[in-house]
Amino acid sequence: MTGAHPSRYQDGLMRQRTGAPYVLLLGEAEEGVRQHVARAAQAAGLDVRGAAELAAARDSVEQDGNAPTAILLDLSSQGAVRHALDVRGRHGLEAVVLLGLCARVDDEVFAGALRAGCDDCCLGHGGGLERRLQLLAQIEPVTLRPHERSVVVADAAREARLRAARIFRHAGFRVVFSLTGADAVREAARPGVVAVVCSAEIVAQCLAQEIAADVRAQASRPAWIVNAASVPAPAVRARLGLAAHVRLAVHDLAGSPADLLFLANRLLRDLAQESRTSERLLYGTSVWYRAAGREEGEHGFTYNLGAGGLFVRTLAPPQRWDELWIELRPPGADRLVHLEAMAVWSRCFGPGEVEVSPCGFGARVTGGSVADLDRYRRAVEAHRRAS
Repeated sequence: MTGAHPSRYQDGLMRQRTGAPYVLLLGEAEEGVRQHVARAAQAAGLDVRGAAELAAARDSVEQDGNAPTAILLDLSSQGAVRHALDVRGRHGLEAVVLLGLCARVDDEVFAGALRAGCDDCCLGHGGGLERRLQLLAQIEPVTLRPHERSVVVADAAREARLRAARIFRHAGFRVVFSLTGADAVREAARPGVVAVVCSAEIVAQCLAQEIAADVRAQASRPAWIVNAASVPAPAVRARLGLAAHVRLAVHDLAGSPADLLFLANRLLRDLAQESRTSERLLYGTSVWYRAAGREEGEHGFTYNLGAGGLFVRTLAPPQRWDELWIELRPPGADRLVHLEAMAVWSRCFGPGEVEVSPCGFGARVTGGSVADLDRYRRAVEAHRRAS
């Protein structure tokens, strides 16, 4: 593999690919993973380039202006999380798919990959990678076109700011950064700001600088999402002195950055427009699914769920109306349940669309054993009460 790298950007927007489409394998991947990537890329009609570090590929990109179809990471290699954070920390890479490769798929591996900024992860062997690359190879380069709504991201940690910014820019929001509580309050008062995403430290600064009154004065307009380690929303509301009508949510730092978008959508949408028969709840766990009656399956990760269905995030979603068999561990459960379901909508990664959720598919639960259906629904109801 030659040392090369993605992409040249101008004014924060991806340039059109001018050379042969390729994937970039970033970091020191194991030999077996490199061979599998080469086979999967060839089947998808893509070249493969390799680089030990993100910066090492810059020269090649400056010469040909050719953005990669995807950036791949061997999650078992040393420095994988650092490489993921490096990709997400580069301005202009917001529209490049970052895919983690792993030796096994479980909650710890999948959640860690998403937390670091990956869009998806799959086994470093088998057909999952080939399917994802074949779908991505059909997509034109993505250009992000923000609308008039803005989100303020207030956090002293650069990586946290940029991971959050990538999520909201994909959803079509303009993003404004703030480094202090005072800045966050000022930005929150500007026209068009619909949400403020801030760290617990920023919240503390708001109080320490005695600007809590300004926060209260402005807080009824934008929604507030506070990044904190398992701090319940009522405690945050009490510390800020926010009235009950102020829209507030707490994002657990152990969760995926995409959870921020789920919380924002829930705070901003008109609840009267909600058409689902049961409320969707934020919950993440690894999922195994396959077309009913087929031998080969896929892995994904739940984004949200309800008593009657769930959303699974993946770069290789099934077709709409496909009948599926799904296995997952419901909230608080000590065993898997096996469910029958139908994919009622499906969305692949693609250009020019506002992403109100990650790529994946929504499934309606249609059947299963009486015992498994009961376990699933009781677990969802218990999770709803706890939330």
